[in-house]
Amino acid sequence: MTDPLDIVLIEDNHDIAENIVLYLEGKKHRVEWASTGSSGLTLLKENRYDVALLDVMLPAIDGFTLAIKARHSLAITTPILFLTARDTLEDKLQGFTSGGDDYLTKPFAMEEMEARLLALVRRAAGLVTDTLKLGFWTVHSKQYQVHFQDQPLKTTRIGFKIFKALVSAYPNVVLRSDIENLIWGDDPPDSDALRSHMFSLRKAIGRATQTPVIETVHGIGFRLNV
Repeated sequence: MTDPLDIVLIEDNHDIAENIVLYLEGKKHRVEWASTGSSGLTLLKENRYDVALLDVMLPAIDGFTLAIKARHSLAITTPILFLTARDTLEDKLQGFTSGGDDYLTKPFAMEEMEARLLALVRRAAGLVTDTLKLGFWTVHSKQYQVHFQDQPLKTTRIGFKIFKALVSAYPNVVLRSDIENLIWGDDPPDSDALRSHMFSLRKAIGRATQTPVIETVHGIGFRLNV
């Protein structure tokens, strides 16, 4: 049984907001709603929430600007899930760089929205499970092992770290710089090193699936296509 969450919803569309509130409260979560960026920022400043649901297209203060103010001016660390109809890669990247933790495009399923909220709260609390599951894939963190349809995948330790990062971020893009920092810290080698590890990982995956799984987002990073 999952403990109920304290959620702030900042959404100017009354119909969408009402549906979200009814669904989340039906799941026993507690929701406070603001219809403008300024009132939402006030709620974030004056109260403590487990997670924030934040629309991008808000009157006066848009969602990206609100997130920047919350992160930098108020030093608020509450996880933020953006809700928006703006679904281009540039919009999503702007959402992450402005301080968002996840991005859900409209229209969306309420069940997925709640699942993402719960995942953000678990991550923020350091309660991430040792086992990650995505479709036919299972990642066992302690064993440094990846399984596809219950069959082990032969990967290097670096290949495992890359794949785990991609599974954890799915369906979002993992920046190339974030992968390099994960593997080598502040002293990454030249770009050919990462290219070599990605090639080996893709080769190992290809032997298991016979289809490409890792997608390159040119000039930005990588994501899973499963």
